[in-house]
Amino acid sequence: MSEPIKFTDDESKQVVEIRNKYQDIQIRFGEFALYKLKVEEDYERLGKLEEELRNEYKATQTTEATLIETLTKKYGTGKLNPSTGEFTPDEKAEKKSA
Repeated sequence: MSEPIKFTDDESKQVVEIRNKYQDIQIRFGEFALYKLKVEEDYERLGKLEEELRNEYKATQTTEATLIETLTKKYGTGKLNPSTGEFTPDEKAEKKSA
């Protein structure tokens, strides 16, 4: 059997530094994987929130269209001032009803 060879202090230090570097990289890979998982979960939640908001937006558009149809049947065409709640009928609509 061959006699073992002792590395120099500098060589031993380099071997330890490389081993420590690999361990550090493995730890950082683990942290990265956990962070990536969290980001993916957040992205999925954002997707669900976006879908809910789109559905709510569409429902609001439908409600608005129904209200406009109801008000138009009742008051005719015109302009509504949402701040005051006042409705001004179109001049053409007024002449037709007169």
